[in-house]
Amino acid sequence: GMRIPVFSDEKFYYDSYFGGSREDYINGSGWQRCVLDKFGLPMFFSSETEGVACLEEDAVKFYSDADIKQVLSKNVFLTSGAAKVLQERGFGEHIGVTVREYTGEKIPSGEMFAADGKLAPLQPEYMELLPSDDSTVEDSIVYHGVRTNEFERMFAGTAVYKNSLGGTVCTFCGTPKTEHRIATAYSFLSYSRKQQFIRLLKQMGELYIYYPGDEEMYFRAAKINDGSAFCALFNLGFDPIEKIKLVIYDDVNEILKLMPDGTYQSVSFEKDEETYVVDSECITLEPVILIIK
Repeated sequence: GMRIPVFSDEKFYYDSYFGGSREDYINGSGWQRCVLDKFGLPMFFSSETEGVACLEEDAVKFYSDADIKQVLSKNVFLTSGAAKVLQERGFGEHIGVTVREYTGEKIPSGEMFAADGKLAPLQPEYMELLPSDDSTVEDSIVYHGVRTNEFERMFAGTAVYKNSLGGTVCTFCGTPKTEHRIATAYSFLSYSRKQQFIRLLKQMGELYIYYPGDEEMYFRAAKINDGSAFCALFNLGFDPIEKIKLVIYDDVNEILKLMPDGTYQSVSFEKDEETYVVDSECITLEPVILIIK
């Protein structure tokens, strides 16, 4: 899943969105607060190195060089601000892009995903991403133009690089940390962006289970010692979901649901390729806890 890094010691650092100590980073993280708590993708908070670390500029500033090398040897999502800090600290060779302020005359119009040609609004606080290695893959581009057949590529919108440390670094040209205004938030809060995240997580081998719908869904998941999976779903939208759909990359024999009296009840489900349709509703802000065996 996707990890919001937290420190295991008593380090104090400043988060520019709220201002304060390291605890504020959990609440103030643009990845968590503005995107991941609505995307239906598994996310968690940890000081361990598993999962895809989602980093922003404020957090990177407080990592030691040793910490940074360890993070970059795994799977990472970076904002352009975080990538710029890493570049300035001498780690540019491990992220596969050069980050700089955009100073061109033409105004960027939006972003296009390489996999399917779908479009998204321009990422907030964008910077220019220039691939610095032949193996850097542009998963999306920033373009200028109005008509699709006349789009002019400007620079990478999302760049993916497998580095010599063994990690895969995905750098976004902007940041998800934004107020929820139509002109800004929906660069990340879109189903096209969610499909991009799913694609990238699958390539990184970091996606076992997720909620595939476009509803706003806070989703937590974990593997249990006995091999089964725990997942918790919180419907943040106003519309009730009649049946829960889950994509699970494994065979499922039984699904148990936690009931109000503390017991678990087996619930029926149907399978359509990798999608499991669970016979359980998910009402607004009423958590659904499932054990999948």
